Amino acid sequence: MMHVDGFRFDEAPILLRTETGALAEGSSLLQAMAEDLTFNHTTFIAESWDAGGAFTLGTFARQYGWSEWNGRFRDSVRSFVKGTDGFAGDMARCIAGSSEVYRTSPRHSINFVTCHDGFSLRDLVSYNTKNNLANGEANRDGIDDNCSWNCGSEGPTTDPEIDRLRQRQMRNFVVALTVSRGTPMLLMGDEYGHTKGGNNNAWCQDGLLNYFDWDAAEEDRDGLARFVSLCLQFRADHTLLCAERFVNEKDIEWHGADGGAPDWSRSSRFVAFTLKDTARSEFLYVAFNARWEPADVRVPRADSCVWLRVADTALPPPHDFVPYNPPPAALTASGTYHMPDHSTVILCAAM
Repeated sequence: MMHVDGFRFDEAPILLRTETGALAEGSSLLQAMAEDLTFNHTTFIAESWDAGGAFTLGTFARQYGWSEWNGRFRDSVRSFVKGTDGFAGDMARCIAGSSEVYRTSPRHSINFVTCHDGFSLRDLVSYNTKNNLANGEANRDGIDDNCSWNCGSEGPTTDPEIDRLRQRQMRNFVVALTVSRGTPMLLMGDEYGHTKGGNNNAWCQDGLLNYFDWDAAEEDRDGLARFVSLCLQFRADHTLLCAERFVNEKDIEWHGADGGAPDWSRSSRFVAFTLKDTARSEFLYVAFNARWEPADVRVPRADSCVWLRVADTALPPPHDFVPYNPPPAALTASGTYHMPDHSTVILCAAM
């Protein structure tokens, strides 16, 4: 007998619309579902926007206890990681669990950067514009605003510098999902860098654009796929990252690149923080450098501990992620850590 854990509702605000199409404040159907004991252990996930222009992020979580695709997480993280001004504060709010949206628990937030609609992760760092001619609608279909950046060249490239930057950016997005409170969601194929050739509306393609490429996944086994796997395992091993409550001032300390106060100004492209569990003597330091230039980052002290480098997206495999068990051999004492442009680092404190 098949067991179904839950359901995702595409364009869910339609469930809030009246016969005239207007948005209502509530829904008798949704209320009945919330009260039906049959669904006690069933997960409901809402896509909180629809083709009619509704954007009801937070409504399904607050009123009915559903989880929601966090579209604000997607847009804010994409913007910050590619180096857009004005998103440092939004990036921090996403990392902290989007409490301004969900209020009761970060578990309601389905954190994602890509999904079946839009660019794949590889295409997000490879295309500035959509390439949907294969869909037969003269490239009119699919959204035009993808908040993407091709890293210097449109589409496939043989330039090793551009390819390295794209590899960094994909890993930066994966780290953002790893360290943010909420429930991370990955698009199938993103773990090995699947491309749809810039097609951001490939629903009608029954072929290689949408098929899982097992050969490509095997070829990438020691590359991005390894990095994704180790990030997810690291998250599962650390309650600091996956706790079902919002962080508070006892849990987290935000830092600037100089180790002092964080910079939330519009021009800031650097976000760093220390997550702390003093009862277990557990400390994690995470820094995102979305600047166009490198930074020598001042790492905070952590109660007589030394910092172990766990992840550095600027390093090639297998140095990009050093498995936590056994403990990493690479150590950095309190002081500075060199971060190239568009890179992310995770450090773990050890006695």
